[in-house]
Amino acid sequence: MCEINFYFLIQLFMNKKHLKIALLSLMCTSMALSYTACKDYDDDIDNLQQQINTNKDAIASINNQIANGAILTSVTKTADGKGIVVTVKKGDKTEEYTITNGENGKDADVWTIGTDGYWYKNDQKTDYRAIGSDGVQGPQGPAGPAGPAGQPGTPGTPGAAGTNGINPPYYKPNPTTGMFEYMVYDEAKKEYVHDSKGDIKYAEPSGATQSKLTVVDDGMNVIIKGAEGTTDDIVIAKSGALRGLVFIPDLYLDGVEGTRYAFAPAAPILVGNNANNTGKSYGSNQDFTIKGFAGFAQTTATPKTVDIPSISTINYELNPSNANVTDLNFSMFGAQKEAISRAAAPTFEVQGQPVRTTAGNLTVDYKIVNPANISTQKELLTVFATEAAVKDGQKESVTSDYATLVPTMVAFKALAFNADCLYKTDATDQRDLYLTGKEALEKKPSVPIVWNQGALNLKEKLCIHYLAKDFELPTAGTHQVMTLADAEKVYGLTTVFTNVKYNIGGNATDEDQYATVSADGVFEPSYVDAQGNTVVNNGENGKSSIGRRPMVLVTLVNTQGQVILNGYVVFEITKKPEIINGDVIEPGSINSETKQYVCDFTLTSSWEQWSGRVLEYKGEDNAIMMSNEEFHAKFTKTPVKTFIKTAPKTYVEVANNKFGNITVQDDKFTGEVNSVLVWKGDLSAVRNIYAEANHTLTLYIQYATNETDPALRTYVYVGMTVTIENKAHIDWSSLDATKYVPEWHDGQIWIHVAAPEANNDVNTFEYFLPNAWLNGVIAPKVTETAYNDNVKTSFRWSATQEAGYSVNGNSLMYKGAAIATLSADGKVVYQNNATAKALLNETESPAGTPNRMVPTGNVEIAATYGTCNLAFPEVYSFTVKFLRPLTLKPGQNPTFTPATAGGSRAALASLFNLVDWRLKDVVEYNAATKTMKAVVDNGIDLYTFYEVKQIIVDKHAITFNNGGKWEPITANKNDNLDIVASEDGILTTTGSTVTIDVADIADLNKVEFVYTSNAQGVTSQYDLKIPVTLVYSWGNLSQEMPATVNVTMGN
Repeated sequence: MCEINFYFLIQLFMNKKHLKIALLSLMCTSMALSYTACKDYDDDIDNLQQQINTNKDAIASINNQIANGAILTSVTKTADGKGIVVTVKKGDKTEEYTITNGENGKDADVWTIGTDGYWYKNDQKTDYRAIGSDGVQGPQGPAGPAGPAGQPGTPGTPGAAGTNGINPPYYKPNPTTGMFEYMVYDEAKKEYVHDSKGDIKYAEPSGATQSKLTVVDDGMNVIIKGAEGTTDDIVIAKSGALRGLVFIPDLYLDGVEGTRYAFAPAAPILVGNNANNTGKSYGSNQDFTIKGFAGFAQTTATPKTVDIPSISTINYELNPSNANVTDLNFSMFGAQKEAISRAAAPTFEVQGQPVRTTAGNLTVDYKIVNPANISTQKELLTVFATEAAVKDGQKESVTSDYATLVPTMVAFKALAFNADCLYKTDATDQRDLYLTGKEALEKKPSVPIVWNQGALNLKEKLCIHYLAKDFELPTAGTHQVMTLADAEKVYGLTTVFTNVKYNIGGNATDEDQYATVSADGVFEPSYVDAQGNTVVNNGENGKSSIGRRPMVLVTLVNTQGQVILNGYVVFEITKKPEIINGDVIEPGSINSETKQYVCDFTLTSSWEQWSGRVLEYKGEDNAIMMSNEEFHAKFTKTPVKTFIKTAPKTYVEVANNKFGNITVQDDKFTGEVNSVLVWKGDLSAVRNIYAEANHTLTLYIQYATNETDPALRTYVYVGMTVTIENKAHIDWSSLDATKYVPEWHDGQIWIHVAAPEANNDVNTFEYFLPNAWLNGVIAPKVTETAYNDNVKTSFRWSATQEAGYSVNGNSLMYKGAAIATLSADGKVVYQNNATAKALLNETESPAGTPNRMVPTGNVEIAATYGTCNLAFPEVYSFTVKFLRPLTLKPGQNPTFTPATAGGSRAALASLFNLVDWRLKDVVEYNAATKTMKAVVDNGIDLYTFYEVKQIIVDKHAITFNNGGKWEPITANKNDNLDIVASEDGILTTTGSTVTIDVADIADLNKVEFVYTSNAQGVTSQYDLKIPVTLVYSWGNLSQEMPATVNVTMGN
């Protein structure tokens, strides 16, 4: 069995009061849903998103199968009583889904309705009636809508009558409150009402934490409470049977839900009347005669006004949301709102089978065949409803609530040119086509076309201008635009193109022979061959068509073949393109190249590209087709500016030329005969282009004609396209293989003062980082060899440092002071200032443990390439630590004995030891002579090398162990510890602080601690802590040194 964790199923539907999950059928042949509570998800955290996605897909699959006819047949407890088993059946296939959930694994409660009509809890009958034993009187169905003659609607189906009129009380579950509501029959109201005094609690209310998993099967739904991870309820529809349709309004009319329905009252046009079919042609002033329309036939009878219906869409919420709608027949009916009306109701036709959306809504396409019957009076509105019935007719139908129908009346005004083309007429609206052939021929031809330009799709250039208004037919207003495709889809109107037969002057050949027009509006310039046949111009033949003016009749036709709109378009076949004022000519991008992500780039087109793609440009509705000399005489380049394209024939200027600039130059081979474009961009341009989608940009220059009025200028935009390659990358792994291993400690470099050698200075605290690699060479690998140009490496402090540290330029900062500097070539210098010294010599913790590497800095090696030093994105990171030059350690743990004559004495030298950064002793104590001497290492006196200067002791800071608690020595009034020297000038005492000059180690040996006691007798040994500060070249070392006080002599 497959398992899907219930926790994730719930999360998919959080924030809904009741979750209508239709649990219908199986996703796989053998699969169960396991809803598991009290699960530790720590082990699953990495697979969380994958589980959510899997469950979401699974639920979608289950719902889809429910919507195709499966049903939920039973709910029973699991064998251990801690869950339930939901059984789902479709046809002869049965599947079980196990739900095991609930807090602390408590037993689940399952409520079902027995065949005797009582509620059963966990298969045990209760005293709670679920339904009336003899059935409950159903409410009377609502009156049906008024018919055409005002007949009353069909009554609703009554419920089953209770025996002898007795209507016993019963209990029904309320998922929101978690109560079985006590329902009693109200004789006055003739309906059941809720009496809360008799309610029985079965679970916590919605939103509260449930103590256990509780399931109620009320016959129609399975209600689940207490699922892990949510306080929401789950309501599972037991079948996909449709229970209700709730209208989703498109509008509200005076607060009433409704939708608009559009239709177009229209007076069909008679086309072909020969009256007024002669006149003088535009320009030549020659006589023309319109003879007829090839292939066009229409009755001459005066047509009546027709109402053209639309196909519209309404939406309903389904109950349940996963209802099966494929096996239902849908119909719609309408009525007038006021019953006193005797007006005939409109007739609705559902178009195709309504579709259930993924959101659980129903989409219904419909048409009203007699839209004139829709009421146009706001006081007498038309209402409608939708009915769904099972196709076999054996089951009860479902009817939606009524909604208001608002009529929108459409007036088709004209066939017109689209706004995105520049073809115009002299009509009031300059895009409307001429209504008669005579008018069209007497005006300037609307569409110039070059004799060898090829086909032009006229249908794509046209639209419909119309007006629309609720409740009445509009007569004036701003034209709205409808596409020809929408007119056909919504209104069933098709567009017909007809070549008009006419001649000019004494020409024997009719103008229609110089063009072919297809049924879908494709126009092609043509010529007449020797046999009198019309042949499409092929680029070599057809010059004889130059100057001809074919005319096309465009008609908008309804399904009865009646013409609703007509318009005439006259073409003029030209030798060269006619530049139309206000036009935008788009040769597009003439060159495309890929460039590296480097400091700059240059992109140069060829003269062939300029000639073939600009000078020879021939578009669908415009062209250039000029020599280079003619082009530059007609058009002038807009200086300096560059542009990007945002929409067809729409360009915007680039601010500050942030993508670089394009210049136009004469080709060095062809001179002024052709031009080349040169696009140059600097690093800023490279970065800006890289930020564009796919790192690609097409940049344009603008040419314009010289009209004073910018609106009359014709513009030409010529572009170039560049793609910037992905940024270069660098591989630092080679540095790991070339390390000078002895300098590395677990990925760190330890930096120390100069080694104690001749001519070395202890105040030198620096290191040249490249020396940590063999031969001092830092040589990463560039992954793209093309970028292996002028590659440089440099060192810097990382922006990410440990707490308390920061970076300011080449300085590593600590508490606002620079403690170390790092040069680009890798030289690290530890600073000789108070903050740096204090950090270097921080007190060790715990005492006696060398803490030799307190200051820490994170370092990066960065790399650049190119002449402008472009940075590679990857860096090499490591850590440097600065070793403390000296560490102060406990010495011999001197011992003092009370009651010693003259005081108990211990040499200062016995109190401490001193080691350097190499963990090598700097001094050596002789217990026999009680003196200390400097260690000499290869001729170097280490004590002198490290410049030991003073020892400082604060006598009041000495503490003693008083039975486990450390107390200041001043609290001990019986004992005293003093410091004495055998010579003057060695000690300086300021208050309780004694400073001992020990630059000469011999002076160190002249100083002693003297312990005296006035006590009656020390009966138990105790310890002392004597704080010692040693001053040397790199600051002050402080440490508490141990000493011991023995028992009094003789005790």
